[in-house]
Parts: sequence; structure tokens; C-alpha cells
Amino acid sequence: LSLVIPVYTQDLGVLRKTLEALDFQKDVSFEVIVVLNPPVPFEFKTQAYDLKILTSNVGVNRARNIGLKESSCDIVLFLDADCQPTDSDFLKNYLVRLRNEPELTALGGVYTSPNQSSVYSRAYHSIQIEWLYSGVVNRNLSTQFLLGGNFAIKKSKIDKTIFDDKIIFGGSEVGFFLELYAKGLKMRLDPALTVVHTSKLDRPG
Repeated sequence: LSLVIPVYTQDLGVLRKTLEALDFQKDVSFEVIVVLNPPVPFEFKTQAYDLKILTSNVGVNRARNIGLKESSCDIVLFLDADCQPTDSDFLKNYLVRLRNEPELTALGGVYTSPNQSSVYSRAYHSIQIEWLYSGVVNRNLSTQFLLGGNFAIKKSKIDKTIFDDKIIFGGSEVGFFLELYAKGLKMRLDPALTVVHTSKLDRPG
């Protein structure tokens, strides 16, 4: 499994926490590709996985495309720098679900707020979950789109679809999902695939 993490330089503190959380993933072999935007010095040492640190100059979608191109596995998971998995089987669960459902092109999870998060953060996450479920089209949780900070795709099934790197900020991944949906490719939401999203509303300062 390849894991791509696009990161703005102001998020390096939470990125380090996310990389540390990945040290505790069990029973899965994976690589992590961090794409820094813009380029700045950054080092992280781990023996739990292979780590590549790349750079981009403009926007999260260009960073995602760089990570996608450089990934060595068919299954590519995209995680935002401020999204930490707390389940040690998080990556394995993604891998198992995608392998067990050959018709799936993309699979995504949900965000939760950190413990003792602010009322503003809880409201933000509540709105985000409501938006996410607005894309669900049936009881099996097939969907039109997923959250950009917690989803995986099979490269062999996306039919050369890439992220629109002209879009730099919020909601930048939605066009990618809608293009997959328009092509009739299956995507599914799985609420059990959860990450803790430490948004700027929950960071000091």
C-alpha cells in the first residue's frame, strides 16, 4: 500500500504526529510519500515503513498528483497531514476491504474531533459529516464523493483520472470524485475507517 500525505509547511507539527501514529500500524507493509508545499527542510526517522519526502510548489492537488505518480503500489491512500489514525489496523482494514471488493475504485472514511475539542471544531466536523452523507446514493453507502483527507483508490481502475491542479484550496478533490462517478466507477463510504482530524480550530495559537 502507498500512502500519500500532501502538506502545507504550516502543518509540519501535526504532520509529525501523523507520521508517529503510522509507526503503530500492524500487519501491513506500506510506503509513505510526503509532498511538502512549498519546499522546506523536514526530516523524520522511522523503521516502521519506507518514507519518501518530495516537494511541490502550488496547491494540494498538484501535491496529490505528484504522490500518485511516485507511488509504487496499486492501492494508494490519501491522508491529510492533520489526520491521525488511532486504530492500529487502520491501513490493514483499507487494504482488506479494497482487495475483497474488486468492483470498488475508491473507498473512504470519516473524520472525528480530538478529545476536548472546541465547540467550533465539533460544529465544523458535524457539518462536514452531513455534507459527506449527502453524496451517499444507496444503503450500501455507495457515494458520489469522499473526504479528501481520508480515502484510497486503485490506480488500475481510475482510467488516468487525476486531480485538477488548478484548484488550490478547500474542496479541491471533489471534481476528481465526480469525474470517477460520471464514468460509472464505484466508490463507497465506510464510517469504520476513522481518523482524528486536528483542524486549525483545535491547535494552539
